[in-house]
Amino acid sequence: TTYNGYGYADSERIYFEVYDGKPTNAKVELDKDSYYVGEELVFRCSSEHGYVYTIGIDSEDGGRTRIDTYDTKESSYTRSFSKPGKYSCYITTYNGYGLADSERIYFTILPSPGDLNFDNTLTTADAVLLQRYLLQERTLTQSQWQTADLNADGTVNGFDLALLRQKLVG
Repeated sequence: TTYNGYGYADSERIYFEVYDGKPTNAKVELDKDSYYVGEELVFRCSSEHGYVYTIGIDSEDGGRTRIDTYDTKESSYTRSFSKPGKYSCYITTYNGYGLADSERIYFTILPSPGDLNFDNTLTTADAVLLQRYLLQERTLTQSQWQTADLNADGTVNGFDLALLRQKLVG
């Protein structure tokens, strides 16, 4: 505040934090380790004395390929995935003294329930695959089996086929 013969004036208030060292305890978390295509994931970031986060998300299918880098001052980042697969994430947090990396976390994006051929669309081809499995004319991979268990009871059976047919007709 400053004064003169005509009155006084206040400046804007400025807020700041003082850090005496680089950030520590960088951490990124998810609620679970597998999600479906299109489902929103909320990456929660935390650290001690970190000011900003860089979130790195990589595809782990056949190597490690960066698919997303996001810079934020917020403590969370929300996004969804359009492609099934195995992914990983880590954060780097910064302040004026340095940076700290978190440990990498791993998660899986599963195809939409019932999408047995992994084309991101429910069609009669998916129902045919499931029907052939139930008739013991073919086998399913682990991912297909998880996707085929539409009622999530731990068993793939005729009830799942009925649910898939119901989804197909509307």
